[in-house]
Amino acid sequence: MSERDFERPEEWEAEFRAMFAERSRDVRATTSPYRAMRQRILEARRKRRQRIGGAGAALAVAAVGLGVWATMSGGSQGAPPAVPVSTSASAPATPAKYVYNDGRTELPAGPLLDAAQQYLKTNYHGDLGGATVVTTFDQAMQQAAEASKSSPNDLGLAALDPRTGYVKALSGPWDRPAQIADLMKPITAAAAFETGRYSPDSNEPTNPDKHPLSWPDGSGAALQYSDSRTGQQHAWPPESGGPVRGDAFVNLREAMVKALNTPFAQVELASDVGLAKVYATALAVGMPNGSPDLLQVASLTLGTAQESPLTMASVYGVFADGGIRHDPAFVFMVKDARDKMVWQPDTTGTRVLSAHTADEVGDMLRSVLGTESVTGAPSAPALSAKGFAAMAGTADSDHAAWFDGYGADLVTAVALSRVDSNGNAAKITGGAEGGTVRGGPVLGPMWVEFMEKFGH
Repeated sequence: MSERDFERPEEWEAEFRAMFAERSRDVRATTSPYRAMRQRILEARRKRRQRIGGAGAALAVAAVGLGVWATMSGGSQGAPPAVPVSTSASAPATPAKYVYNDGRTELPAGPLLDAAQQYLKTNYHGDLGGATVVTTFDQAMQQAAEASKSSPNDLGLAALDPRTGYVKALSGPWDRPAQIADLMKPITAAAAFETGRYSPDSNEPTNPDKHPLSWPDGSGAALQYSDSRTGQQHAWPPESGGPVRGDAFVNLREAMVKALNTPFAQVELASDVGLAKVYATALAVGMPNGSPDLLQVASLTLGTAQESPLTMASVYGVFADGGIRHDPAFVFMVKDARDKMVWQPDTTGTRVLSAHTADEVGDMLRSVLGTESVTGAPSAPALSAKGFAAMAGTADSDHAAWFDGYGADLVTAVALSRVDSNGNAAKITGGAEGGTVRGGPVLGPMWVEFMEKFGH
């Protein structure tokens, strides 16, 4: 080094950068390493002026990224200054950010965030450090869902896109199983339509006394039930509104609108359909194997199985999308720290019913929605005319009430249920004049309002 070295600050900076390599770009003159370096160089210059130390020169060397300093001269070596170094390997990963489907608004802590995180845990195995997870939830739809109440009962709501399975909104006990009741009837009809021998206009007898059903074991024995109130045996199944009088015939469409049990029991146990096919159809459209009371028994068509609003929204999504089943998805995409998409779920779906069967079921469900007395909503027929379809459900013993249906791009299921302190199903309340809580008039107007606002 000459006497002229480091006469200007920029020269100090240049020499310091050269010795500290690329890391020095992040170090400024006020830092301890810089001051220590400058002090040592000044000391070397002073010694040269005094002709002390001969050719010995102080030379500082930095080990890049480690902050280890050494003085290479004949003198003593001082203690190295502590230089904290942060590397990408040692720094904690930036947590993933979860946002609504607008890609910007952050998802608050709660059930939606929990559902999205669990979905990713099951379906995505990449790095989430610094990632942005764009969920499928629609903020406006979610706010409307959360505003829907039906005190003192619990109202569960699930809404999704039937073309992809993308879940748009969830509120209340959306994952609580409850008896699906009449919501099973379209599934029984679908099983019949798949045989090619039935249509919405098929006529079936409605009087169980004149047209008794037989056990499906080939014995020919009459299928009966015991009335819990009187202890008497009756031909099965009972009608919720009392015994049917006369040898009347209705078609399946009318039976669906009136939620009559017997025609669908006749279909379920008919030799050309069968209980096994109805059960298999229920599994195919998305009712999970092992669901509570989802059993291959004669009462299956009465809707004794228990399912959640999310499951039943997904099931009716099969009818909405022409027979294609899409599993519910909670995440639209994952973007990395550089905002590049690195993953999306597969929403191709699987065909489980023919398009013809799905259309015929939809035809009946449009008739249900178009009957104002069923829905209790004056604008329901107008929705039906636009292609919307729905089914109301009323469970025995007031354990649940339902309304489930769809338009072209949205399917929504709402259910009333209650549980006691032990988590067991309890009776819902609020029926007209203290009577049964019926899904149509109680939940129909709420469903219609939601679909008028968000469905197309």
